[in-house]
Amino acid sequence: MTNSRPVLGFIEWGTFTIGDNTLPPVEVKVDSGAKRTALHAEDITPFTKDGKQWVRFTTSPNPFDDTDRRNTCEAEVVNTLTISSSNGIGNTRYVITCTIAIGELVFEDVEVTLTSRKGMGYRVLLGRLSMPNCLIDPHADYLHGGPVNDRRGTKIGNDD
Repeated sequence: MTNSRPVLGFIEWGTFTIGDNTLPPVEVKVDSGAKRTALHAEDITPFTKDGKQWVRFTTSPNPFDDTDRRNTCEAEVVNTLTISSSNGIGNTRYVITCTIAIGELVFEDVEVTLTSRKGMGYRVLLGRLSMPNCLIDPHADYLHGGPVNDRRGTKIGNDD
């Protein structure tokens, strides 16, 4: 039996587009145990624009250097949720929408929560609601290619 559903590795390279701002590629940890996607964000500041709630925040794709390729983004808030982390502690997060590209796969209007992932190994946790109809191979990484080197200096992608 063949399956035409896309397969994601445990770790993939992804690109996030928030409004008109496309962020540098970032390593994404694919986590079917997480319901929602979480994006590392700092300096989160809510404000009102055209009568709607918006949020301004900064993010960096490098978990080892917060000043590396730091970007400031603005997005309309679509919701606020209390999320329980793996340690059981809940915190309130802003929810925004964005487009996520992983190789040829493009996920549009993805709801993403903003939270500090400082101290975590990956700046993005891709939850199951963000990857409809995808399968996950927990033993594979970078199935959709990406930058020449991952953060550990290992060459990734195909040499074809």
